[in-house]
Amino acid sequence: LKSPLVSDGPWNAAHFKNPAYDGMVTSYLKALDVGAQRSAASDIQKLLLDETPVIFSYFPDLLVPVRKNVSGLPPIAAGLLLDRVSLG
Repeated sequence: LKSPLVSDGPWNAAHFKNPAYDGMVTSYLKALDVGAQRSAASDIQKLLLDETPVIFSYFPDLLVPVRKNVSGLPPIAAGLLLDRVSLG
C-alpha cells in the first residue's frame, strides 16, 4: 500500500500522486482496530479501482498436466505433491 503508490514512495514507478490516497494509507496504518482498518482499506480499494494508477501484470509459468485416469494431483506453483495421486 505504501511503498509502491504513496506520492513519495520509494517504489512509486508509476509516479502516482494523490493526497487523498496518501491520507487513506496513513489512516490505515494508524488504525487501532480491525474495523477502522477495514474501513480505510475499503476506501483505498475504491479509489484505486476508480483511478487505476498501475496494472501489475502477472502470468504464472505453470503447466498442469491432466488426464481422465489421474486424480488427486493439485495444481500448485511450487511443484508437484504426489502423495495423493492415483492412476486408474
